[in-house]
Amino acid sequence: MDIFKGISLKLLAFKQLLLQHPKFRGKVVLVQIVNPVRGMGKDVEDVQVESRMMVNGINDMFNTEIIRQGNEGE
Repeated sequence: MDIFKGISLKLLAFKQLLLQHPKFRGKVVLVQIVNPVRGMGKDVEDVQVESRMMVNGINDMFNTEIIRQGNEGE
């Protein structure tokens, strides 16, 4: 069950958009709001780590903070 509603697929699609259409860099944003999880478990931690790694990789690829990671309560 994907409790995070395909966040990794959205990140991959956003990366592809920026790679295939450079004119959109700096002009489009991806907004993903995630409700706080009710419990912490290995699955939740794995998804959080994977998402952060993908965000950092995309930001590094484009040498900017295209994707900003918010913290709980922001």
